[in-house]
Formats: sequence, C-alpha cells, structure tokens
Amino acid sequence: MHKSSKQYDGIKSEKVSFRTSKEIVSLLEEALKSGNKTKSEVINDALLLYLTQGINDKELVYASLNDSKRRIGYLDKKIEAFFNYFHFALVSIFAGIPDISIHSKEEQAVITKNAVRRRNAMFEAYKKNMKDTPSFLQMLLSDFIEQENTLKDKK
Repeated sequence: MHKSSKQYDGIKSEKVSFRTSKEIVSLLEEALKSGNKTKSEVINDALLLYLTQGINDKELVYASLNDSKRRIGYLDKKIEAFFNYFHFALVSIFAGIPDISIHSKEEQAVITKNAVRRRNAMFEAYKKNMKDTPSFLQMLLSDFIEQENTLKDKK
C-alpha cells in the first residue's frame, strides 16, 4: 500500500543512495509512523528544506527587506544632514572670503581673526538651525529608539 498523500505525476525521479546513522534512521521511521508520507517524500522534503533554508520563509525575506529599507533610510538621513551642513558652510564661507593678498600683514591678521569669528558664528547658527528643525532630529531619535527596542526584543 502506498502511503503517499501526493498523486503520481508521471515524472520519473532519480534514485539516490546514501549512508546515515542509526539515530537518523530511527527518527525517520518514527516520522513515517506518524505521517502519511513515504520515506522518499520525507527525505525529499528534508533535503529541499535544507538546500533552500535561506530563501524558504517569505516572512524572513520581507523582514530582511524592511530592515534593509530602514537602514538605507537612516543612512540617507545622515547623508542629508552632512550635505545640509556642507551647503550651509560653503555658502557662508564663499560669501565672506576677502582677497587678503592686497592688504598689509596687520590687515591680514585682522581679516583672518574676523574669518575665524565668522566661522564660529556660522557653526553656532547651524547648530541652532538644527535644533529649530525638530523633524530631522526627531526622525533620527525615533530610528535610534526603534533600533534599541528591536535589539531588546531579540534578547
């Protein structure tokens, strides 16, 4: 009597022989007693599961894709913050660059001192601007909190 729950599909399969331990044989025989599958079907299912374990579970694939999407979004925000600062700094720097080669040494020292003061003021203005733009900081903070909670949930 054929224990298979699957209908014969007319496709001839390949015969494969292999050796295994007594423990695995006894586990296989126990599985055959409790199910409606043949020895070949159980072995085929086990091999298929083993050989495709990395891509078998759709939920794991979707979770991995969502995690990758979240990480890309986080990196995108960091890059955006860098370019916002870079653009802010560049505009300020280029607007305030005097031609110091035509001035005396004393005037060059004053111009340099003022340039350093303007650079420091520009950086403070950038920090204030970032504090006044909570959506960017809130998104970074929420991503950080979400990541921390995900790590705690995995433990």
